[in-house]
Amino acid sequence: MTISGAWERIETWLRNNASAGHASLPGPAPVAELRMAHTQIGRPLPAELADSLRCHNGSGNFVLPVYHRFSDLHLIAREYQSYRRAEEAMRRRAEERHPSVPNQTALLPRGEYYYWNPDWIPFAYDESGNSLFISQVDDDTFGRIGVHDKEDGPSFSESPVFTSLPHLLDGVAQALSDGVFEIWGEWEPVVDDDGLLEWQESELEGDVVWDLPPLRPDTQG
Repeated sequence: MTISGAWERIETWLRNNASAGHASLPGPAPVAELRMAHTQIGRPLPAELADSLRCHNGSGNFVLPVYHRFSDLHLIAREYQSYRRAEEAMRRRAEERHPSVPNQTALLPRGEYYYWNPDWIPFAYDESGNSLFISQVDDDTFGRIGVHDKEDGPSFSESPVFTSLPHLLDGVAQALSDGVFEIWGEWEPVVDDDGLLEWQESELEGDVVWDLPPLRPDTQG
């Protein structure tokens, strides 16, 4: 399954079931804006994120399970720069600490970060100031999706849908078809009276086992 293939499945479901959500999907990101984001961030976007942005530059009113929306290029660059500034401010405070002042931020070893690693690229946000990011760190998190909480900082879920952005989009497309998404509980896609998709906690009784299959090869050539 490719990024574009997953988006096509999501688009088809929205078109048939949540027309207002489908109508709100933005068009593809202009090539010039993709280049500008590269310059503003100071590093290339992950290839899978660039592929998604070429499909839709953000997600409009389409909401990922459970509350996140895809960011457009401008927001990606703005959030990345904001997170880097927050990291630099924390580092400066640690470097200026004085032993007579308690409860100050401890100085981290070289290569470690307080709040934001420059090799994390944000791509989705919620209404509470938290975000999802793709790790580009050269370790076992490379390509994985992390969750950045504005209060508690970063974490990586063990959920298979957070293995990569293609897995996440494929999982969302499957959940729309199957009617359940398992992350931080079980969630069902529901369309409100305005034709917009929402995710509500599942009311199914008993335990629902939902295993994400491996990514399927693209059968469209």
